[in-house]
Amino acid sequence: MDFSKELDFSNKSGDLVAEERLQRLLEGLKSLRQNNDTAAALSILATLICDTLGFGLCVVSVLDCDDLFRTRAVGQNSLYHDRDVFEEYTLPRETFEIIAESGAWYGDVLWLEGSSEVLQDPRVMPYIIVHKPTKPGGPWHPSSLLVSTIYSSQGEITGFISLDDPLSGKIPTTLDFLTLQLCSQVAATLLEVDKLRSASREEMAEITHQRTQIARLLQASSAIGKATQVESVLKTIVNAMGSSGGFQRVVLYLYDDATRELAAVAFFGLNDEDRDRLASNPVPYSSFTELMQPQFKISRSYLYDHSRAGYTPNVISSLSIPLRPDEDIGEDHWQPLDTLTIPLRAENGDLLGVISVDEPENSLIPSLEHIVALECFADQCSYALQRARQNQELTVRASTDPLTGLLNRNASLQEITALIGQASERGEEGALLFMDLDHFKDINDKYGHIVGDNVLEAVGVALRSSLRSGDVVGRYGGEEFVAYLPGQDTASAIKVAEKLRDEISQLVFTPELGTFSPFRVTMTIGLATVSQVVLFTPARLQDSELCNLLIYSADSALYRGKTSGRNRVVPFSN
Repeated sequence: MDFSKELDFSNKSGDLVAEERLQRLLEGLKSLRQNNDTAAALSILATLICDTLGFGLCVVSVLDCDDLFRTRAVGQNSLYHDRDVFEEYTLPRETFEIIAESGAWYGDVLWLEGSSEVLQDPRVMPYIIVHKPTKPGGPWHPSSLLVSTIYSSQGEITGFISLDDPLSGKIPTTLDFLTLQLCSQVAATLLEVDKLRSASREEMAEITHQRTQIARLLQASSAIGKATQVESVLKTIVNAMGSSGGFQRVVLYLYDDATRELAAVAFFGLNDEDRDRLASNPVPYSSFTELMQPQFKISRSYLYDHSRAGYTPNVISSLSIPLRPDEDIGEDHWQPLDTLTIPLRAENGDLLGVISVDEPENSLIPSLEHIVALECFADQCSYALQRARQNQELTVRASTDPLTGLLNRNASLQEITALIGQASERGEEGALLFMDLDHFKDINDKYGHIVGDNVLEAVGVALRSSLRSGDVVGRYGGEEFVAYLPGQDTASAIKVAEKLRDEISQLVFTPELGTFSPFRVTMTIGLATVSQVVLFTPARLQDSELCNLLIYSADSALYRGKTSGRNRVVPFSN
């Protein structure tokens, strides 16, 4: 390199030129202090370099994650006309390294003569921009390169500043190199500050996101506290864990201690096919524990991170896995096979179930703070689920006849009243059966009340198993039973009643005490339909009044059956 053009610091006039140049540069750099826009600051710096060093063009390029240097700022002297060429300019890192090996280095500044052979290298030529110089005929070759590297705080190259077209047509001096190196350090500081600002913004955004989710989870906790039915609690849990917890797919599994299986009972964000598949295929708890190994434990939950685990548990194939296109997923990003499992436990530590969440809305692996917030919410869910189950058990006890297992009188009449009201309002049909065991008092007197209770229990089982799931059947009192058959007219109700009567007559009872022989029982059934009652009612009655009238009509038919020989089905006759 020819340094004969270096600035002579012993020369008074040269010293004054240098002082003026540095003074202008320092004054210009002061303006960057108050500029919080990195792109604008780099643009100011590039223009400042052009003006200070007397070049037609200054380009600041930054290395992106795809190993391409891209233009971030362009400074232009008014005499330079090729700026647009550099706006979208990119340079592969490997090409930069080839050039760097062939040039001469002065500190962090690379100088490459335009006549260098490397510029004819096919790997380099496409990236060399040759322009018409502002002052042709000078020592500066149109293909010459003057580049100053920008380093990160870790000592890695993150970009460079390139100068082109000196307005004097001369090659750079030592002072040019020093000044350019100083400006590169300024650019490095700007980029480092931008990186810190970006990290700070991301951190604040994450904190804000977490606070928002926690607030939503608190609101969801209130909603769960108001839910009293098991089904509504389960639905509220998965909806809140999805929309408030920040996940696009949620499945809640309940643990069955008898079968030691986890059954999927509530879903959020799944399609019908996945819902049906999971609901119909309980997962053995022993299989699910593959996702609940100590190495996956975070706080009280289990995060299966597929990229770090090194293997895929067999249970993964039985879960719901989102389909995603092949893409380069970042290290801290959620993978398609990842899953977070949050146990639901009772106050005594017993397992109630697990919540499996997938696909975070922000596509990132949840932080510890996020997981702890989800666990706090899960604790509220466990409490709400236990309370709903207790309420359900109390409701069942209050509405169930303890001997037969059927609905008791009050519960059965409530359900029948509601169904009769719907049928009347919609103009639909329905039939009520009023049933009575024949000579039941004689059974108690002859065989004892224990045998009588056995008879009632067996009759209850027979009635419950013989009727449809939508039918209502209950013990009215003593040896009397009532059933309501939605949608059944007189003819079809008679067929059902005859079937019931026949099945009851087939039951055989063998008293364990005494020398009694096996015996059978019979049943008399009276029936009436909604249309019969509504047809002969002059005014619109309340639902409870319709129910009472229907029972009265069926009971009247039953009485006729009793007085005409028993063990028969008798429809109501107007």
